Amino acid sequence: MRTRRTSRVRILFGAALFLVLAGAPLLLGMTRPPANIPAEVPTMVGVYAAGLSSLGTAGLVAIPLAMIFALWLIAGQRREVNRRWLQQSARNRRNFLEFARSFAIIAGVVGIIVGSLSALYAAMAAARPDLGAAFNLPLTFDLAVPCLLAGGLLYALGRVGR
Repeated sequence: MRTRRTSRVRILFGAALFLVLAGAPLLLGMTRPPANIPAEVPTMVGVYAAGLSSLGTAGLVAIPLAMIFALWLIAGQRREVNRRWLQQSARNRRNFLEFARSFAIIAGVVGIIVGSLSALYAAMAAARPDLGAAFNLPLTFDLAVPCLLAGGLLYALGRVGR
């Protein structure tokens, strides 16, 4: 199957977005008040933390929606396989392979997204412990590493042969 090459601009935009997201907790660490002076949360930092908290909630809500749309996508692939393949055993085998690939890709992407959000939360909580306690972030670093590793592995397995 022929695929289109990814444009360099798209890769550069993705790298720039990654650098901005990785640099945000670093900037939060620079706004940390001295240890002996209790201070209020600055408005910009508070808005960032609140937005990140709501992004995590939206991510947790999106997981069941992703699974629903995954089933819809798999049903469409099943219909396409049944249209192309004539023999029943070939159709069954091809349907199973397409189902496994699609499910691995979607579950891998969900794991990568949840792991990235968890790592961002952990970085923010490490940079500003007062914000981590104030906003009660739902995802932690203990969840980030397994989600990133498992998500990356599932995604790579799903992309094999496509």
